[in-house]
Amino acid sequence: MDSSILLSYTKVSILILENCYEVAPVVSPKDWKGVVADLLKNVEKVTVPIDASYYQSIGLNIIDMLSRQYVVDDDKDNVFGGLSEWGVWLNKKNMCLYTKLEMITTTLNNKRISFERRKLVEHMQTHMGAEHCKVNVRGKDVRVWKFPEAILNQRNRQTAGLAEHVEKKHTEANEKVKNALKESEIDYVEVDINAEENKKESDKVEGMNTKELTKYIKTWSWLK
Repeated sequence: MDSSILLSYTKVSILILENCYEVAPVVSPKDWKGVVADLLKNVEKVTVPIDASYYQSIGLNIIDMLSRQYVVDDDKDNVFGGLSEWGVWLNKKNMCLYTKLEMITTTLNNKRISFERRKLVEHMQTHMGAEHCKVNVRGKDVRVWKFPEAILNQRNRQTAGLAEHVEKKHTEANEKVKNALKESEIDYVEVDINAEENKKESDKVEGMNTKELTKYIKTWSWLK
């Protein structure tokens, strides 16, 4: 989730609807501003490995698109000069993949993946080796992005690294819960949260004041 979304409760409500399949409670802009302010009072900066970052997961979607769509063709005009003018071209001379930024953003939008265009471009350049360039198609320069073909081999390694990080964070969270419950002399029982329990939890929001709502929002794991 992009941090700028926190500035608009309407956007947050859409995220809740799309990810939790629940309608968020009505919160006034003034109350939401107070909630965000409270959330930012005790912020802890955590260094996250690039393989576990949000834009790296977007990068995996881009790599998946490149691997599925690329065409090996000596004539780039057949890729960028057709009726749709969309596609991914593999230049066999330098073993690089070429595609338009519009194809990337359209693919992400079709998957309902939120992103900020500036951060997306920065990630592509910094972590995916992408370069902005032009290719001549039937006498006309076309703006495209060039990716090294070797990036396709990174997909499995990056996916494995992400899974390993998620598993590690899950284990650490369970250990914190166990230790906290031991201090309270409460037996720890590991359970799976199902959809029905999530529904019951969401019902607690009804009638909450700003302070109570802030405390509840801090428990949203997808927000952290």
